[in-house]
Amino acid sequence: MLRLLTTPFRNRAAKQRLRLAAEQWQRGEHAGAIASCREAVRLRPERPWFHDQLGHFLSHHHDYWLNPELAQRLVDDGSLAAAVAAWRQALALGWRSHHTRLGLGHALTTLGDLEGATAQLRAATDQLVEDTRPELAARFRDEPAQGPDFLIIGGTKCGTTSLYEYLCEHPRVLPAIWKEIEYFRFPERGLDWYLAQLPRIARGSGVLTGEASTCYFAMHEVPGRVRTAYPNVRLVALVRDPVAKAISHYHHDKKLGCEHRSLEEALGRELDLLEGLAEPWRNADDYWRTERGYVWLGLYAPFLEHWLTVFPREQLLILPSDDLTSAPGRCVAEVQRFLGLPEHQLAQYPVHLEGRYERKAHPLQQRLARFFAPHQRRLEDLLGRSLPWTRP
Repeated sequence: MLRLLTTPFRNRAAKQRLRLAAEQWQRGEHAGAIASCREAVRLRPERPWFHDQLGHFLSHHHDYWLNPELAQRLVDDGSLAAAVAAWRQALALGWRSHHTRLGLGHALTTLGDLEGATAQLRAATDQLVEDTRPELAARFRDEPAQGPDFLIIGGTKCGTTSLYEYLCEHPRVLPAIWKEIEYFRFPERGLDWYLAQLPRIARGSGVLTGEASTCYFAMHEVPGRVRTAYPNVRLVALVRDPVAKAISHYHHDKKLGCEHRSLEEALGRELDLLEGLAEPWRNADDYWRTERGYVWLGLYAPFLEHWLTVFPREQLLILPSDDLTSAPGRCVAEVQRFLGLPEHQLAQYPVHLEGRYERKAHPLQQRLARFFAPHQRRLEDLLGRSLPWTRP
């Protein structure tokens, strides 16, 4: 009788600890949140969900994927290894979630276990297809991953996430397990690691897949790497008012915790560095001289021109992000035609990962506009059209 009474009590207490952990995390009390989650696991060690949640807290809900400083700290203090142990325990107890295997695959990648990461990422990708498109999972179960049919190459904070999500709603598109794989930035991770994150698809089936890694846009070595591996891949690039993009990018990094300077300091220092250059640097290592590249990544024309020295023009579609925001259905239909897909309209086109910050006039905007003006005229020449955000 005592055992029957204590089990519900322990279950309620464990759930209360998890609710407390979520509240503590929202307040920025990360150590307290992890301690509360550990207490939930101690109370109900047989519950896989509690172990899974502990893994998410220990990994800072995957924020380290885009924050190298946080990633290094989680490696150094053992948090990432502890997250791996928690997720492995959840899976051993029967937990079934492609999110868990994805988190585990990313953690193992960061910890240098590429073989283990590849196995987990392959399992995560297969499970995602099985959960969302079971008819295609059965049809392609014995097929290998063929590689990407399309790449959205950037730019950063230009609407790539929204466009990718819209494309993945098409009945003949299967998404990668993760939008931003960045393999052509880190080719040392190996082709098996890359293909593990792409769905199994039979050649000639008419079903497409692809990914969207914005870092590809401005990295000088990437176009050649892509052309060597997948010469027929279709490329899509989005460009946005570079003044708005620079400010949005700054606030994005600020939210991630990898930017601690004021807007004036971050963008002002970068402008001081770049205003004397006739061309952006070609060496990708030079990018880090800008610290975060908020301004540098808005110099679209020379980056696109370099892609066009490697790929024929018919394989690269360049779209202003204004087209996506003002008429998403028409813009997505244009991308679908470019990829050889039949048109498929969505009932709604919600904005994904919209930046939320106070939008107000700022003195730096005029300085940014003057800096970008000649580059935007060069971009208009490349596109063969005027842009609504080009300033005199």
